[in-house]
Amino acid sequence: MRRRPELVLLALWACFVARGLFYSALLPLWEGYDEYSHFAYVQHVVTHGSIPVPGVSRISPEIAASLKDSPVPWIRRDEFPGAMSYDRFWALSPAERQARSVASQIDPPTELLYEAQQPPLYYWILSPFLHLVDGWSLTSRVFVLRLMSILIASAALPFGLAIARRVFGDARIAAAVIAVATCMPEAFINFARVGNESLAVFFYTLLAWACLRVLDRGPSLRDTALVAIALAGGLLTKVYFLTAIPVVCIVYLLIWRRANVSFRLTALHATAALTLAALPSLWWYRFIYQATGDFTGQIQSVALRTVPWTDRISAALHLNWLRALDTAMLSHIWFGAWSFLQVRSWIYHLFYAIGLAAAAGLFVVALRRRADRQPLLTLALFEICFAASLAYQVTLSQIAYNAPMTCGWYFYCLMFAEVILICAGLRALLPIRARAWATPSLAALFALLDVYGVHFILLPYYAGVVAHTPAGRLPVFRLSHLATTGLGEISARLGINPPFLLSPVAFWFLWGMYWIATITCVVIAIRSAWAWSSETSTAK
Repeated sequence: MRRRPELVLLALWACFVARGLFYSALLPLWEGYDEYSHFAYVQHVVTHGSIPVPGVSRISPEIAASLKDSPVPWIRRDEFPGAMSYDRFWALSPAERQARSVASQIDPPTELLYEAQQPPLYYWILSPFLHLVDGWSLTSRVFVLRLMSILIASAALPFGLAIARRVFGDARIAAAVIAVATCMPEAFINFARVGNESLAVFFYTLLAWACLRVLDRGPSLRDTALVAIALAGGLLTKVYFLTAIPVVCIVYLLIWRRANVSFRLTALHATAALTLAALPSLWWYRFIYQATGDFTGQIQSVALRTVPWTDRISAALHLNWLRALDTAMLSHIWFGAWSFLQVRSWIYHLFYAIGLAAAAGLFVVALRRRADRQPLLTLALFEICFAASLAYQVTLSQIAYNAPMTCGWYFYCLMFAEVILICAGLRALLPIRARAWATPSLAALFALLDVYGVHFILLPYYAGVVAHTPAGRLPVFRLSHLATTGLGEISARLGINPPFLLSPVAFWFLWGMYWIATITCVVIAIRSAWAWSSETSTAK
């Protein structure tokens, strides 16, 4: 019995990695959000031994050639000469497709490496692995870095489980909650690519866990150092970790109010945490400011740095926030990578309703005068401050493009905090006997969404079984399409473009592991709920 929690954690970790490995093989080359530019960043570090300079550094000729010779995501189909979408690629004859897969002998013109705006830690970590496989094909190198990204993201699971155990006070409920997170499809579309979001989820989860430790134990040198390390790592991974600084300050204020500790001592610990976090990253923020004229370095912020704050506030007051919220939620629940594929609208509405119910439940929890609200409050503060940064991005998008756009997948850096809050809210609304089944029901819904998205949207589209209509809509795969294309042809097509190391047979092996992992997550959630429910009934 003492080893049971560790075994459950190991099983969940194996499921996370198996699902991530499958998605890494499923997504075609550069289909991950901004993936080719993230890869170019790592390649620049390996080749030049330094980080790229925004507005100066360019992607390599190899990457530029791959964008011309391979099909590109739907939104990039018209961005440069020679680009071809998956729809047009699969309309070619086999001979024409083979001709395009042979790289041109003439180096094409290269574009600016726009992800040079990103802090460097993730790219430093991945550069030794890219160096080790330097002689491999481009697609194989991309696959290796995707796998490393999945392993980095999976390192957040123990801390996510620890946070869930602290919030719910029960290891079984905590395991069910982490099973829900492991079933979320957009998380793997986000992490199974070369991109720094995988490192961000690790540091955000570590930071949340460290903050809860400080809340429970009071200020100590060890926990303050842990907060500083997590925040420092985050600030060198993504600029949006600046939004975590107010939360850290509030956590130390809560310690001062609830614990028998002097304000001076609490302030010293808070100052130490922030100072130790800032020192390793100040050089980079100074560098990015000198290179771009903006401390964040973000493209929109740099482009609009001369826009007065009065104009920004005016834009925020007049933009369509309901539309912005819809865009954020849609791209958070399920968004088919950089081709921006979508599922049926009623599916999004179902998850919208679940989110609203969870918010109502959290409001009920907030009304209760109980000391155990503070962990949930801390997690909610991380979410609120992060949402404020996305609201600012929406404002800049409104000014720059006259459209309130944002990227909901950014929220997966807080995926464990989010799932814990959702499960806590749903449990608060349900009768005691039904509370245990909130998490397995949610895990099953996400698993169904995942299976549907993979088999009826992603696989058919990437294999050329379905294509966009002239109006830009993508029809859903039907079994009748198999008669036209054939399962053998689909298997053969899977080996043409995806970054995959072995044969299509290995792909289907990973597909089988994906099914086992997905079902296992749902079973873990159900068994955990059953055990908790049975024990609760017996106690009564």
